[in-house]
Amino acid sequence: CQNLLLQGLASIPNVTVYSTPNKSGIVAFNVGKMDSNFVADHLAERHNIIVRGGLQCAPLMHQYLGTTSQGVVRASVSCVTTKRECYALLNAITNLVKIA
Repeated sequence: CQNLLLQGLASIPNVTVYSTPNKSGIVAFNVGKMDSNFVADHLAERHNIIVRGGLQCAPLMHQYLGTTSQGVVRASVSCVTTKRECYALLNAITNLVKIA
């Protein structure tokens, strides 16, 4: 499911993906210039999708990425994450980009 999210998010205009395929299941991204906490709250409140926004205790990485003021949105997938759940996140981000 991680590759599905990585490829799907990369194909959505105005979405920046920071992760590469990895064994952690973490997918970090941003939607335009939107604050990552706003994106996380929006996904939780309107789509019942739980992700984390912010600096995730990695300020030096955010300095390197240039995301210190915005943070990143972090989704985590595992062996129990379904394709349906991944597509739900992709659809919610696609719709969010339209209001960005």
